[in-house]
Amino acid sequence: MAPALADAMETRGLKYTTTMPGENDENSGQGRSWKSTLGCADVADAEEKLRQLGYSWKWQEDGSLKATTPVLPAVVELDNGIKVFYNQLIAAYMGWKGVRENPASAITYGDDSLIEASDLELINNLSSEFTFDVDWQTADMALVDNHMAMHGRRPYSGESKRQVLVALGKND
Repeated sequence: MAPALADAMETRGLKYTTTMPGENDENSGQGRSWKSTLGCADVADAEEKLRQLGYSWKWQEDGSLKATTPVLPAVVELDNGIKVFYNQLIAAYMGWKGVRENPASAITYGDDSLIEASDLELINNLSSEFTFDVDWQTADMALVDNHMAMHGRRPYSGESKRQVLVALGKND
């Protein structure tokens, strides 16, 4: 459908930039502070953690932290040889405040070049096209191979209280 886009995702990878507030802030797209996100108590600890992760960063005047990941793969090859679109691009594009208006503020290719908004819309539309809802009933459980299928959730506004339990496992 879009072979040039698929090739760019695979060969260039992605970088994500986020601004983490100085304190937890529910009105922030990030929500959690840099202290909470990084599990650090002070600036020195945060910078050491960022250095270990290969991030670049800049402290903002308001105490927030603007951090950019190293180049991360957008496509990974699994042990069985299957290549999968495995990243946070849709979550960042659709869920981070202001990204849809200015995607370059949060998502670029790994070489720092811009990803066209039309390409991000195509990816989002394709994910929507292949999305299905689970018709949940009391005590249901779903097992999802996170490497083979993307997952997400829609907002919930029902009358009954929901409890969602998640367990992650790694196959090494």
